Amino acid sequence: MARQDCFLCDSCDTKQCDQCGDVAGCEDHLKYHKLGYSGGCSPYRVVEIEGAGRGLVATRDIARGEHIMTTMAAGTGPCARTAPQCVNCFLLLSSAQFCPRCNLLVCSAGCSNGSAHQVECSILTTIRVKVKRMKDGERIWRESLSNITASVTTIRLLSLKWRDPAAWSILTNLMN
Repeated sequence: MARQDCFLCDSCDTKQCDQCGDVAGCEDHLKYHKLGYSGGCSPYRVVEIEGAGRGLVATRDIARGEHIMTTMAAGTGPCARTAPQCVNCFLLLSSAQFCPRCNLLVCSAGCSNGSAHQVECSILTTIRVKVKRMKDGERIWRESLSNITASVTTIRLLSLKWRDPAAWSILTNLMN
């Protein structure tokens, strides 16, 4: 049998799924062929469809009601069009509490150290230190917080490039 390209990214450096044998995947993407906690195989592959772009095509017959896809968000962040919310857990805030490092809104000290918030916190803390050195830097930072908060999701998604290259690859393939 001829070697297949990755079911997700078209890489030719692949191995066949040892469970179903229907698809091949590269080292980064073969894990995305499995469905959630059950570990069953997804019954599709991504292909280029002339005139339509990239799409999913079944690799076998799919039964009515069969679970065929489990997805996780590549990144999440606070909504810029709501009342102020915690950048870690997204709880709507009735009173302001700020992360002591980056100064973004959080609901508690626990959320200022929360795993979802750490990506942008480390980046923004470095920037905040530099801005604070400027004349009126702290005031400028505080006045910019709503715009900075609106960029959190973008920062989290862009950081996938170094935090999770496999997820970054999937995200960038969505843009083709």
